[in-house]
Amino acid sequence: MRQGLRINGVVRAAQRLRGELRAPLSSQRREVLRAVIVRTLQAVSDILREHGASEAALPAPTRRALAYLRNIDLDAAPRTVVVGSSSEDAPHKAERPARAPTWRVAGLSSRFEACVRALGDARSTVQPQRVFERIEGEHRHLERLIEHHADKSGAISPEHLALRGWFAFFSRREEFDGYRRAVAAARGPMTSAMRRQRRFRGDLVVHFRPMRGIFRLRQSGAEEVTLRLPTAMVRFDPALFEAVAVLALGAGERDGRVLAAMQSPAYREALAEFEALSGVRPAEQGAAHDLSASFARVNEAYFGGRMARPRLRWSDRLTSCKFGHYDFTIDEIQLSATLDAPNVPEFVIDAVMYHELLHKEHGLTWAGGRGFAHTPEFRRDERRFARHDEADRFLNDLARWRA
Repeated sequence: MRQGLRINGVVRAAQRLRGELRAPLSSQRREVLRAVIVRTLQAVSDILREHGASEAALPAPTRRALAYLRNIDLDAAPRTVVVGSSSEDAPHKAERPARAPTWRVAGLSSRFEACVRALGDARSTVQPQRVFERIEGEHRHLERLIEHHADKSGAISPEHLALRGWFAFFSRREEFDGYRRAVAAARGPMTSAMRRQRRFRGDLVVHFRPMRGIFRLRQSGAEEVTLRLPTAMVRFDPALFEAVAVLALGAGERDGRVLAAMQSPAYREALAEFEALSGVRPAEQGAAHDLSASFARVNEAYFGGRMARPRLRWSDRLTSCKFGHYDFTIDEIQLSATLDAPNVPEFVIDAVMYHELLHKEHGLTWAGGRGFAHTPEFRRDERRFARHDEADRFLNDLARWRA
């Protein structure tokens, strides 16, 4: 059997189809998609036969995409309603609005990079007032653009919506001044730690920007180091940047101060404000399952309805083993797109949701400079799920099938 055979386009086809299934479909579009699936699967079968290979020779992402395509139930997808029509689609009510294409603002990313560099590089010759005026102007320009496109097809891309929130937030003078203070507070301990450990060399450039995680540190050139931090960290107490330096450079004993600060009400409020200003909305409704409904069921059954609702979203990737993730830094639960399929039972979605909510409930236990999530207490509570063993078997079988 030939190993390492690659077939381009299968993963992209699965991702595109999954996106389309989030919106109501007309009968005509349903048949078009059905034909696309049949052609894709037949093309793969022909290529494998031509090379004398089986699907086992394909990369794991391609095998997962093929499994997803085979299990798509187009007849279960929501149908469009044609007002005044007597067609077969008319009796069916659409469950959610059609997904519109997105557009991007020309040059926005490069203008954003220019602003964060001017604010974060001590060598910059651009005056702060000039940077503030640029941010104000960009904010006004973006709002006019979005208002102009409000009644037209398409919406601004999620990445540029996040930048919209950044420009809106720092177009306020007090927040702009807070950004500059946070850069100075972060630069001191980071520069000192860099000198002590001697792994990174050069001038430090500090960015506060839309991103996931706690930090990103890299050597940008022979004489420059870039530290990227989440935007909401501008609200950090200056003393916390000592702990950030420890995390980023291993310059001492790690502890849970940074993560605790990112879980604080003040930090959460800043995140909510950025999200409100940007207009970003995570994808909770999938093609087959609704994460919002799953959270409501699990919260009522296992937490007495007291659990504060985290951000919920489906991932954009089909995975084979990691089916869920709780991000402590932004209070977000993400489930793998692999589970968003009609052949995955509702109780399995709820089991993964419950597991991730337990992470939110238990937090991290710190010992020896490391954070531990799956403690004995966590495992004890995990087994409280009514169909734990059954869900576990289903997920293990799914992981083996798609590995």
